[in-house]
Amino acid sequence: MSLTPILDAPLMIQLHIVAATPAVLIGPLMLFRRSRDRVHKYLGYVWAIAMACLAIFGLFIPSVTG
Repeated sequence: MSLTPILDAPLMIQLHIVAATPAVLIGPLMLFRRSRDRVHKYLGYVWAIAMACLAIFGLFIPSVTG
């Protein structure tokens, strides 16, 4: 597996991938952790910010029309 397709992609796609990585990794972890402790709250904020960035960057991904 090579990172070349990601490195050659437009900037918005790269930012989208960077935001998606923590969201995908933290999401399942949060489901299996004990809730209402400090770590859960911190990871929840990180997940929410990552998802917001993911949505915003997704709006600016260039579409291919043809």
